[in-house]
Amino acid sequence: SIYPYIREGRRILGRPAYGQEQFFMREQDIRKDIPGWRDFRRSAIGITHYAIDMHGCRYRNWEPSRSSSSAPVSEESIRPIFIPLESLIPQRIDNLLIGSKGIAVTHIVGASTRIHVGEWASGAAAGATAAWILQQGDPSLTPQEVISRGMLPRLQQHLVSQGITLQW
Repeated sequence: SIYPYIREGRRILGRPAYGQEQFFMREQDIRKDIPGWRDFRRSAIGITHYAIDMHGCRYRNWEPSRSSSSAPVSEESIRPIFIPLESLIPQRIDNLLIGSKGIAVTHIVGASTRIHVGEWASGAAAGATAAWILQQGDPSLTPQEVISRGMLPRLQQHLVSQGITLQW
């Protein structure tokens, strides 16, 4: 674009499963060519795959701005993005799940998860997870406790039974 514009809203800081202060997916979690990725297959509630789609602004003469906000990366350099349950659980708020563009990711990871497939994956998982938690009949059960109580495999079975893809 010639003019900067807001392409996204806010993203949450997720609630980590084990001991960290905050959780969000980082660039090295999705890039094949950067070491230090974390494997989220065990806590996946959805999957997506897309290039890092970031564009800087252009000047009126359509010359690139050379802005650091332009960092496109092709799909071949991105591994399948397993969306972990932790990325849907906001800090300090119980019984709320976030989906779509608001999940706990960095700006760069958001450039890969903001497309429809990623939004649908996290949104469908948030809704199906909320319904599943209610079906458990325990009014004190929160999304965070699904992880801490070791209930994630049962939740994942439910998600798959609802047609949500967790792996390719």
